[in-house]
Amino acid sequence: MRSLSLAVITLSVALSASAQSPAYGQCGGSGYSGPKTCVSGYTCQYSNEWYSQCLPGSGGGGATTTRSSSSSAPSSTQGSGSSGGSTSCLSFKGHDISSLALMEKERTPTFLNASGQKSDAVTILASGGANYARLRIWTAGDYSVNYAIALAKRAKNAGMKVLIDLHYSDTWADPAHQTLPSGWPSDLSSLNTKIYTYTKDVVTAFKNAGVNIDMIQIGNEIRQGLLWPTGKTQNWNSLSQLLNSGRSGALAGNTSSPPKIMIHIDNGWDWSLQQWWWDNIQVQGALTLDKVDYIGVSFYPFYDTSATLSRLKTTLTNMANRYGRPIIVAETDWPASCSGVTLSEPSIPASASGQTQWMQKVAQVVCGLPNGLGKGVFYWEPTWLTNSGLGSACQDNTLFAATWNGQVPTASPRSSVNMYKS
Repeated sequence: MRSLSLAVITLSVALSASAQSPAYGQCGGSGYSGPKTCVSGYTCQYSNEWYSQCLPGSGGGGATTTRSSSSSAPSSTQGSGSSGGSTSCLSFKGHDISSLALMEKERTPTFLNASGQKSDAVTILASGGANYARLRIWTAGDYSVNYAIALAKRAKNAGMKVLIDLHYSDTWADPAHQTLPSGWPSDLSSLNTKIYTYTKDVVTAFKNAGVNIDMIQIGNEIRQGLLWPTGKTQNWNSLSQLLNSGRSGALAGNTSSPPKIMIHIDNGWDWSLQQWWWDNIQVQGALTLDKVDYIGVSFYPFYDTSATLSRLKTTLTNMANRYGRPIIVAETDWPASCSGVTLSEPSIPASASGQTQWMQKVAQVVCGLPNGLGKGVFYWEPTWLTNSGLGSACQDNTLFAATWNGQVPTASPRSSVNMYKS
């Protein structure tokens, strides 16, 4: 999860006659190494400050390179997607509840169920049809292994399975931040050993606590790699090795009941990004597709108006056809209240009913993927009342309406809590 503030910037570049073939991430030089120019007939366009692509346009000497928050991507079409849908087709119906216990400690909120009775927020979500809880772990700070184990026990007691999201950082890891944990080595050989040992120890700790991890992410939104600088995408071989070492550690941590492996990057609507990343990450002797149980993507409606349901469908369909791996939308949400923000699907209202509609439509895309490869959707932080915008500029994306007595909230479930019953 991350928020962006993107400006539309126009840069003039001189394209040489010896320009390279157009390829994703190979122009402009903002965040990637490689050729700075496009062939004649193509223009270097930026989707945001992290990556660029050569797209059909007025390429050639003296052409203009444009950074835009809504540039197009190959094989994608703009649109709102088809109407209707249901979440009942999903195998995995999840919520990321990572911040729940931290907020409970700081603010002692009261969560009410649909009958107005005091209840556990995890139980309320499970009663709404959720069957999976996603929990992040940092290498330091609030989101510790023991913190996640305690939440995982609550989720298991409510009948949910558990997805662990390893950030491999002392703080937030996302496309713009993948800081090496304090005290970790930076040379590749030692780092391979460290990520293996650390991941194994995490999985073993859960096993010893009587809470088996059902699925685990080797990194969070790792579009630009992880464990920088060693694991940056400029070093594909190194990154592939590190991911494979993390995977091996996860499997070794619980050989009797090993977790399924997810690899997760952002912008699930952007086929160019997904193809560029997945085509490059496969390295013989390191991470290959057969070692990935699930491909995970993030899909948010507030950071880029290009993040339409139509483009999500195109991208995930292309991914299913090209890579043949099961796919999960590992992060998404929709506002119950939002002003001053242009959403990618303006026909869906910012309301509790809109939250349900959004999830139904995302589920419809996922369930419609070829060969049954669409598997699940996870709503990001539905209970985080003290950060209700959830990283966006919207006012409230949670699934609970809070009233406040000073700094202590009482939270009643919105109708969207039952999104997974639809």
